[in-house]
Amino acid sequence: MTDHLTTAPEGDTQAQYQTTAPVKAEVEDHSDIVKGVWPFPDERPAVSPIKGYRALTHEEVALINEMKNLGESLRGIIEGLHMQPQFDQRWVSIGETHLQQGLMALVRAIARPTTF
Repeated sequence: MTDHLTTAPEGDTQAQYQTTAPVKAEVEDHSDIVKGVWPFPDERPAVSPIKGYRALTHEEVALINEMKNLGESLRGIIEGLHMQPQFDQRWVSIGETHLQQGLMALVRAIARPTTF
């Protein structure tokens, strides 16, 4: 990864950092899934493999897997931020935790478990 950030003089913790190149994050288009266009017919499996979870449809499983894939994409961005000491690591960690919680909440919204 090429470092596009300007560096501050040694010991200068209040310096302003500016990027010299635009930061682009690749984000997949998930609008078809959110709108309800699913790749699988609405079929339920015979049993639920996880205690406290109802049987999920193929489209629910596909949507949950999309959430998991999105999480892996976000992990890569966060790992890159953790490798940049000029960023406030406390806030990087807080952002990481909030993103994990948000994705978990979306998965639970889809799966609707019956357990705590």
